[in-house]
Amino acid sequence: MSRYLLSIAGAFLFAAGTCGVVAADGVSEGGDTSAPGDATITYVRKVSTTNFLGWGQDGFYFPQFAASSIVGPKRTDDNMQFYVPNWLEFNFDCWDLEKTTFSADKPDCFDDCKGRGVYTRGGYNHWDAFTLPNGFSGPSGSIVDEKAENNTNNSVNQIYLKAGVPVSFCLHLVTDNTAFAHNSAQSITVRGGRPGQGSFDPSAPVPDLFFDGATDVHTFRFDNFLPDDFIKIRLNSGMPGMDPGFGGLMFDEFCDYIPNEQCGNNICEVGLGESCESCPGDCGACIAGPNPTRTWFHHGSNPQSHYVEGANRLLIFVAHGVDDSSHWVQGVRYGDKDMHFLEGRSQDRNDKSTVSVWYLREADVDSAVGSSFSVDWYHKPGQRSYESIFFTDVSQTFTFGHVGEAGCDDCYAIACPWTTIEPGHISLYAATHERNGAIFWPLNDYTQDADLWMGGNGKATIGHKDGIGNLESAGTQFGRSGALSLVCFEVQDIPQTDMDGDGIPDVEDNCPTVQNSAAFPGSESWDPQQDDDGDGIGNACDLVIPPQVLPVATAGRSYRYSLTAQRGQPPYSWTVIDGELPPALTLSASGTISGYAMGAGYTAEFTAQVTDSTGEIATGVMKIRMKRPTCYSCHTN
Repeated sequence: MSRYLLSIAGAFLFAAGTCGVVAADGVSEGGDTSAPGDATITYVRKVSTTNFLGWGQDGFYFPQFAASSIVGPKRTDDNMQFYVPNWLEFNFDCWDLEKTTFSADKPDCFDDCKGRGVYTRGGYNHWDAFTLPNGFSGPSGSIVDEKAENNTNNSVNQIYLKAGVPVSFCLHLVTDNTAFAHNSAQSITVRGGRPGQGSFDPSAPVPDLFFDGATDVHTFRFDNFLPDDFIKIRLNSGMPGMDPGFGGLMFDEFCDYIPNEQCGNNICEVGLGESCESCPGDCGACIAGPNPTRTWFHHGSNPQSHYVEGANRLLIFVAHGVDDSSHWVQGVRYGDKDMHFLEGRSQDRNDKSTVSVWYLREADVDSAVGSSFSVDWYHKPGQRSYESIFFTDVSQTFTFGHVGEAGCDDCYAIACPWTTIEPGHISLYAATHERNGAIFWPLNDYTQDADLWMGGNGKATIGHKDGIGNLESAGTQFGRSGALSLVCFEVQDIPQTDMDGDGIPDVEDNCPTVQNSAAFPGSESWDPQQDDDGDGIGNACDLVIPPQVLPVATAGRSYRYSLTAQRGQPPYSWTVIDGELPPALTLSASGTISGYAMGAGYTAEFTAQVTDSTGEIATGVMKIRMKRPTCYSCHTN
């Protein structure tokens, strides 16, 4: 099952609940300010848009996104769309009140977070709908700070900057998406903080703050911030009864352009941020790389790996741990590439069993330097912790739709809730069990793709089912009782195309418009996918100027002939690079030689060059014989 998908990542989180410390004060808000180390925050601009393709290329956070019904007050990590780079960190730990990212009055609000401080809401049909940086679309949600009701409060208490933070980066703050329900109309100020340095307070307010019911994106540039510094966002509704909030955050390393909003115009505008990932409709699907090495490095006891053939695979890393203390994994890397966290599952709040699922697209696997895995464990559970690797035959460009999890401490089977899997989508699952000595088998007519020993006692499995528009429930059963953890996720399935019908998918075909597989060798009898000049374009599609005999030119008479090229990618552009055309004849860019011939009794020789739309070049030597006109009635004085 070769697949194309569009990309999104989930947050790394096991503990339920979001907590923090309220930071309310009456500090006056000014313009751009500098601080020790010349760290500054500068307000850049406001853009009104709900299409974020091209934004948030370094990371993003959108609360309560695409909720199917009205929800809230909920935790700040509930139903979020979230991905951040390794130099940025959000803290959703419900018990770490001093360092939690979003301000709070009390720990762990579970499902009813009213009175807690900061919470999330969503699922309102009249709120603006967003298209996220990864292409996923749906109704927006909002962060809500009840302590900023007619009061200035640090709604975002601390977003941490870590090693590798760029010298300059920008933060985009999304506002005015809630149909006037959560306007921070009095003020919005983005601030900086530094541990133990009270005089460090660079900040920038949103100037000329205005709410009109249409989503706005406010961009702030951060310069010269250091690891261990942090970001704060201060809100004030300025109105009794109004709890202010915002619809999302995005991060980019560069702030000097407005992201492209033209995705869908059939022009791949690379300079505006379009790529095979952000806009595959304009730029085409990402090209799959060669098969990576099959030698893996694991941290478990004699771990195993599972490998699935295919051109467009999704690399899945699964970790499983069991013991009597809190533990989880983070910082999973393949070679020099950071893998992205998808979902985690813990039983009994981390005291029995956990599972963690991470992924990497094949294009990153192909470009990685090195092929070993490294994993950071927090309290790694000794001999009862295992890791395993899967390749599932789906594409390296993807968006995850529904992501869910389930688990039990002492059971044989587990399944995720029933959800509709649309035609053209795939439902997948990854699961681990703490025991060995038995087998997995899928539930509810799913196909099992692997049943894998993880080392020690643990086993892992992965499986899928193609959507046809029915309610489906991904799940698995195991032959022994024990701690069983399950992560379910939905991906979009766009089958590979084979434009020329030669049996080689376009993403693998070095000549997708001409049949050049073993089944269709062609009239010139080239080998399948042969590429003699090594330019990545197969011989079957290489631009050539075929041999051609040009008409004889007669002196004093008009002349016209169009040169021809074959293969390549039209339109073509022609020019003369050596020799000369006969006098008074010219070669147009379209390849037409025309004019009135002059002179006779010789042959003009020249080299014509043709360039196609991809920049490929071909040359050919041309000859035009010049002759005198035929004289039927001649008189001599």
